[in-house]
This record gives sequence, structure tokens and C-alpha cells, in this order.
Amino acid sequence: MSTVYSTRFLQAHGASSGASFTVPNGYVAVVRDADIYSNSTGFSAFYLQGADGQALWYAAYNPGDQKSQQWRGRQVYFAGETISVSVDVGGLDSIDYAVSGYLLSSS
Repeated sequence: MSTVYSTRFLQAHGASSGASFTVPNGYVAVVRDADIYSNSTGFSAFYLQGADGQALWYAAYNPGDQKSQQWRGRQVYFAGETISVSVDVGGLDSIDYAVSGYLLSSS
């Protein structure tokens, strides 16, 4: 029997605010990918944040910019730490995003 480690930590369609995922006790999370799309008519931004709230990745859009961006990496979060994203959009604009990686048992 195989064990599935891949996990989608966060996702949203039409988000105008951020979200978070707290790593459960007994696990370690590894964020590998963040994919975003903005159809903004004005300025918009997306932040992937580390366990201390630091910005790990920032993507900004101005009108006419490329609409899709991806981040690939390896960021480790321990049990009780929080994976979070922030979204900054103006007016009625929004961003689509997905943050995924591995959720590994630490025992």
C-alpha cells in the first residue's frame, strides 16, 4: 500500500484576502509550489509567508502584466507553525492561488 504525501495546503478562486494552514502535531510540512493568477485591472499582490510571518515570495501585478506566476522551492514548517498567504487587491479585483507540497509524519 502506498502513502500519499502530496498535500494542497491552501487554495482559493477569486480571493481578496489571505488564508493560513497550521501544521498539525506529529507532522512536518514542506511547501514546494505556489501558483497564482491575477486578472486585476489595477495593482494586486500576493505574499507567501514563512513561519515567522516573513515574506518568502512576493508577486505583484500592474495592469497589462503577465497574469500567471509560479514559485518553486522548499520551505519547511514544523508542527504548530503556520503556512500563510496574504493578498492585496484593489476594488473588485481578486487573485486565484494554490499552495502545495508535502505533509510528512515526524514520528
